[in-house]
Amino acid sequence: MVLDVVGRRPAGVAVGAGGVWVTNAKDHTVVRIDPRTNSIVATIPVGRVGAAIAANDAAVWVADINAGTVSRIDPGMNSVVATTRVGTRPIAIVVGGGAVWVANVEDNTVSRIDPTNGRVTATLDVHSDPSGLAVGDGTVWVANESDGVLSRLSTSTPGAAGRQ
Repeated sequence: MVLDVVGRRPAGVAVGAGGVWVTNAKDHTVVRIDPRTNSIVATIPVGRVGAAIAANDAAVWVADINAGTVSRIDPGMNSVVATTRVGTRPIAIVVGGGAVWVANVEDNTVSRIDPTNGRVTATLDVHSDPSGLAVGDGTVWVANESDGVLSRLSTSTPGAAGRQ
């Protein structure tokens, strides 16, 4: 089954918090879809989003690549409840290891956000052009596009970076 229209230039998708969430780069919105009925439940205005979106059971996190911010959507309210400033041009985002992790491509950093209060708790230097993130087993993996390096960050000691 295919949904006919979810927005203009759908770019990112995440599953969690009771829905399927799609970023629409041209509309500057996030669409919430009920996965049981395949129907759109809400359309939420969110800055100038790119593709970066992540969700867990409690919230949905969306990066605004132009503003250098991350918005937190409360799934109970279907609205943005907080916005956090991160690095320059946040391009990737994941939730896990007790934090929200954001790759900031232009300043070669990863921001660690506390999901309970929305504050940046660490800004970590990584290699050139961090463009992809994954989290699991106590580690955040960062793909660094320009120099072909995979950075490894510890979720328990956010300042401990390694090079793989």
